[in-house]
Amino acid sequence: MISESSTILVAEDHDDSREFLRLFLEGEGFNVIEAENGAEAVKLARQECPDLVLMDLHMPELDGVAALNQIRSLCDVPILAMSGDGQRGMELFLSIDESAAGYIHYLTKPLNLNELMEQINMLLPVMEPAAA
Repeated sequence: MISESSTILVAEDHDDSREFLRLFLEGEGFNVIEAENGAEAVKLARQECPDLVLMDLHMPELDGVAALNQIRSLCDVPILAMSGDGQRGMELFLSIDESAAGYIHYLTKPLNLNELMEQINMLLPVMEPAAA
């Protein structure tokens, strides 16, 4: 069981996609904070240090790659990058930042919600049920 108090930072520049993710994740019991660009994501990560970051790689003001690198320097948080660029996008991302392979997980858009939850369950710490 994942802690119900786990906070996920969703960084996505498309309002409808960000709102959909917020509603879905809140429905799964997570606290969600939202950023509409990379610079805002860095600011929120500095303030909140979320339990997980879900970030689009293509955003205005500060792209996802640069934002992720800044966030990693602020707090030790699992990162789940998402992009509509498919496998080729992941290869490009890793060519920009080879160290990303060790700390970034990747999903392609359109997101498969089952795969999203599998990744989140893998990345977030598991809470033991309270003894009865």
